[in-house]
Amino acid sequence: MSAELSELGALNRLQAALLAGVAPHPRQSGAWQGRRAIGVGRAAVRRALSMGAPVAARANPTLRVFCRRLRTVGKPTKAALMGVMRKPVILMNHALKHLNLASAN
Repeated sequence: MSAELSELGALNRLQAALLAGVAPHPRQSGAWQGRRAIGVGRAAVRRALSMGAPVAARANPTLRVFCRRLRTVGKPTKAALMGVMRKPVILMNHALKHLNLASAN
């Protein structure tokens, strides 16, 4: 995944999620508001994350708690899995950003 997202470490959280294609985009015009949807970003990364998200939500204790919390507050299953897909991208971006800052000093 890091080969597909070589820009990680130089982006903020939203930019990293947009690049990976796991950030929801609102559909709205004036007072009308539609459902949010994904679809922008790197499709290969989004496909890879979507295959691992259900397994991670079951097997990883931290992600299991995170997914259950999202479901408890009323998020649909797919939205909760999207949160699970987004989590590793955000964490990898954060780690690379701070690793680059530490190696620069």
